[in-house]
Amino acid sequence: MKTEYNRSGYTLDPHGSVGSLGIESYLNENQLSSGFFVETAHPAKFSDIVLEATGEEPSMPETLLAALGGTKKSVKISADYKEFDNFLGSIS
Repeated sequence: MKTEYNRSGYTLDPHGSVGSLGIESYLNENQLSSGFFVETAHPAKFSDIVLEATGEEPSMPETLLAALGGTKKSVKISADYKEFDNFLGSIS
């Protein structure tokens, strides 16, 4: 997190930081390749970790604040891709 923040000013979440390191390592070994990684959370969800790594506390967006105050819901989905695709279509 600290390396990316110092290099670009971009604040990664902890999960994105692992993805960033992974793709960077892969691309260093496979220089003719390209790739991307996807972050899974907003850095403000992990403000204490981000603050420690970057020296900056991320601001909490209103949408995240509202989500954190909501009720958690779990939905069991089998390993069948079609079931997963149907579920995603039902929430959009």
